[in-house]
Amino acid sequence: MSKPISGEVDGSSHESLCIGTWNVSWWTHQRLTPIASLHLHLLALQETKLGPLPLENVRSSLRRQQYTLHHGAAAAARTVGGYGDSAGVGLLAMPGVAVSPLPPQCAAWRRLHAMARLHGVFFPRRPGLPLGLRVFSIYAPLQRGPQREAFNGAFVDFVSGLDMQIPTLLLGDFNGSVAPERDFTSRDGQVCPLLCRLLGPGGPFIDLLMAISPEEWAYTFAMPYLGSLKQSRCDLALGNRAALNLIQRVRVVSAITEGGHSPVVIELWSVSSSWILSWRAPKPRLFALLQLAVDEFRSSQQWRDLLDK
Repeated sequence: MSKPISGEVDGSSHESLCIGTWNVSWWTHQRLTPIASLHLHLLALQETKLGPLPLENVRSSLRRQQYTLHHGAAAAARTVGGYGDSAGVGLLAMPGVAVSPLPPQCAAWRRLHAMARLHGVFFPRRPGLPLGLRVFSIYAPLQRGPQREAFNGAFVDFVSGLDMQIPTLLLGDFNGSVAPERDFTSRDGQVCPLLCRLLGPGGPFIDLLMAISPEEWAYTFAMPYLGSLKQSRCDLALGNRAALNLIQRVRVVSAITEGGHSPVVIELWSVSSSWILSWRAPKPRLFALLQLAVDEFRSSQQWRDLLDK
């Protein structure tokens, strides 16, 4: 069974853009309480296990609370299998935050979308962010899973087609590491070929926690196993070089856990006066002529002109 959600954390600066990633081990509305404590603008979600009908119900109920869920392909719940065998990815935009969903744009992207393992959104261009910002939620299959080889191949093709001049974040559970001796406390940790392609010499992405905030290093997953605590850092925040100068801090929020996973939060330098839309639809008002007192209305030139017509 999943561990209950626990912990409250201090919010980060509201002046900077804050983006998080969290493997929620089945989405429920109970997640909104710890999410609100993180003071995020956008949260990448993994393992949502939402079929077509539940997905629409969740979207509608969140919309009534002014949240927007940008979800990828619906993912049917698995009735068998262990941790990491499910799928489903989405991005939760907080009230007032406007982003555009990114539809699949190549064959590899469509394959990953159909596997319910990749979805992205785009922050539009603004002062200090002339090319905008892409954020993807990723949930990789287990290393021993039957989908892993197909996922790795499609993901490499997907990344090779991205415009790397646009700041891009890859957030999610990669179920792997480039340094298992550092990131795993069990023997299950294996070198991940996909991450080696992404993060190795000449690779297009950077492990943001290790590059920006190595002092904040912490395990993102912990689960009791055979009398001991099995821990790993499988939830990662990766960024391309165009995004590197935007990142102020990366941290693991160990005070919050669900299904063994803790959120990872990325704080960006403030590049705009506000990331929140304060616009409200104006209330309907009567025409100026109809707001006049009766005597003024009847004696007005506008009324006489209207009668003449």
